[in-house]
Amino acid sequence: MDGNRKISQTTTKKEVIYEEVNGKKQPVTQSVVKPKIEGAIIIATGARK
Repeated sequence: MDGNRKISQTTTKKEVIYEEVNGKKQPVTQSVVKPKIEGAIIIATGARK
């Protein structure tokens, strides 16, 4: 075992907001939220420096 571990998870959320002008709906904003998190926590007992 080399001690490496990779976990991937993707969540996509889309929201389209429409504005009505002269009886026609037009998209105003579309947002995609997809945070990227990277890092590692290493805890070892008995280790020094």
